[in-house]
Amino acid sequence: MFPLTIPASEGAPTLVIHANLLHNLYHYLSKQARLDLSELQPETAEAAFLLFQAHNPRGPRGTWGVWEEALTNPQTTQQADTALRTAMTQTVEQIEAALAQAEPFFRETLWP
Repeated sequence: MFPLTIPASEGAPTLVIHANLLHNLYHYLSKQARLDLSELQPETAEAAFLLFQAHNPRGPRGTWGVWEEALTNPQTTQQADTALRTAMTQTVEQIEAALAQAEPFFRETLWP
């Protein structure tokens, strides 16, 4: 995180904004994921797609999300808990992979 300082001007106080690289990268990829293919940044297109998939998880049955899918076979609440935690962990790992893949390009070209 780094502070961005906007100096005071007549009648306005100094503003200090704290920015976090990963937070901004996450939102950058989220925006990229909603763009038309022709507008995508080629260097981050795959990472944006990974993040899109994490935001819109679909299981083998299509309309069911992977989290709902995890709850279809367990016979006990303990099994359901384990299956759901596994599915959610996979989603988190997918988000982490997307951020790690795009971070070098983001740091080099887009982050001040």
